[in-house]
Amino acid sequence: MSVFQDEADDDGQQYAHLQAQASSLAAQQHQLSGGLAAVAPTAGHDASGNPFGSSDDGFAGEGRSVSNSVFVEPQQAQAASASAAAAASTPGREASGSVSSILAAAGVAGAIGAGSTTQPYGVPVPMPALSDVSTSAPSRVATLASLPPYVAQPLEAELEAASRSKHGKIVVGEPELRGGTFTQHHVFKVSSAAGAVEHVFRRYNDFAWLRGVLVKAFPGIFIPPLPEKKVLGSKDSTFVESRRLDLQRWLSRIVSRDFLAEHEAVSLFLHRATASFEDDCKALSKATEAKPLHETISLYMELFPELARLPASESANFDVEAVRDFLVQAEQRMGVLSAAAEKFVSANYGAVSDLGKLNSALQATVENEKSFVTAPPTAIKERGGLVHPRVDVVDSFIAWHLSLKWSSNAYEDLLLSPLKFELQDIQAMSETLRVRMDLHARHQKSVARAAKWTASPANAPKNTKQEEQKQMDEQVAKEEGMLLDLVNKLILHAQFEQFWTFRMQQFRTRLHQFARVQIEQEKQLHDTFQQVAATTA
Repeated sequence: MSVFQDEADDDGQQYAHLQAQASSLAAQQHQLSGGLAAVAPTAGHDASGNPFGSSDDGFAGEGRSVSNSVFVEPQQAQAASASAAAAASTPGREASGSVSSILAAAGVAGAIGAGSTTQPYGVPVPMPALSDVSTSAPSRVATLASLPPYVAQPLEAELEAASRSKHGKIVVGEPELRGGTFTQHHVFKVSSAAGAVEHVFRRYNDFAWLRGVLVKAFPGIFIPPLPEKKVLGSKDSTFVESRRLDLQRWLSRIVSRDFLAEHEAVSLFLHRATASFEDDCKALSKATEAKPLHETISLYMELFPELARLPASESANFDVEAVRDFLVQAEQRMGVLSAAAEKFVSANYGAVSDLGKLNSALQATVENEKSFVTAPPTAIKERGGLVHPRVDVVDSFIAWHLSLKWSSNAYEDLLLSPLKFELQDIQAMSETLRVRMDLHARHQKSVARAAKWTASPANAPKNTKQEEQKQMDEQVAKEEGMLLDLVNKLILHAQFEQFWTFRMQQFRTRLHQFARVQIEQEKQLHDTFQQVAATTA
């Protein structure tokens, strides 16, 4: 849904004469000090083999160290900052009427430019200063496309960041509509700097295939969630562009984790020509299903050696079930919260639209009356009569309207979007727990199957074939037990704690930004209605 509803197209002329007024907002930065420095990442979590990040990831407790960092490296962070700064300064890509202009006016831009913020699953990235405030009112999609990623998609700095994985910078480009009347679908142009194929075309189902293979290949490890599939309205241009940005964000989250970026499915997705892609996907899916357990165990022990050396916990099953129950409740609560926020944002969009209609009617009324006042009927003019003009508060009301538009943008980008992203991540983490629960159930069956061979003398193997089956059953039970132990440690000693801490820090950071925006909005409204009061005194 467009932030500015259907009225966005005709806003340019209505607000053009406020250019100087809006441009002066940047000069007001000193009136609001501070910024995001208060939202500092917690220090020093070192959990070796942490599948969420390193000690620089900004969501950690003390006393653990992490090897095998799976998130953004420092050089990636610098590239992300440079990329965002370049995007912000590119001619013709103005962040007008947007959250960025509000943050700049609120003094947040200066604080951000001088400091840094904790990026999702990555090291703190210096943020570029926001500038070039403009007064046109583009649609939300146009605004998102021009803003630095930490504003456009508040939870993910990787939206426009250059990936420094083995695949190079990855870009999800403009979609194409393909297929017949009843089979139409969009395909997205996916480009990567490294690889024999310059670009490939992938549809949403291909992204879903990639995620499904990664979930199978890395049981018990959090795999970032895809944006939800949509059937009705999936051809709408606003939705398609929003979907493109979300898929870009998702791919960036995947390749920023080294062990995911190295997986064969990612290379296949990014570099395999369309002609052979489908058949190769089927073959890789079968190979992933048939992958021996001992290979996954060896991989996990290599990726997370210190976790592997931790002793097994007798309370692991109870602890994991407690985490699962907590996530189930958190998902329910966040679903209600997101729905309420979406309803609130929608109501604000409606208020923006209604206020725009009110302004148009007020402007037409003042203009029509003005022409009558300046050229009254002859009889009134001859006797020296006076037709009093209506007090002109059109500019103040337009400023009010513009302020409300900016607020609506902030409501979605800094309030609703973070809640939706958090809900999606909670659902993905719940899925991780379900995979673990399935593994636990299979292990119990395998243990019972292996135990039958020694339950009584009558069950003992009576020939070579039965002896081989007994050894196989015992080996499966052993390997599943080893994998289950590793997954338990990953969840209880690394993933859940840091996942949740990260989510809470993101909520705090975005709420802080949102509050700064609202402070500036209140100030603008105060100044606007002070002007109305002075005009009508």
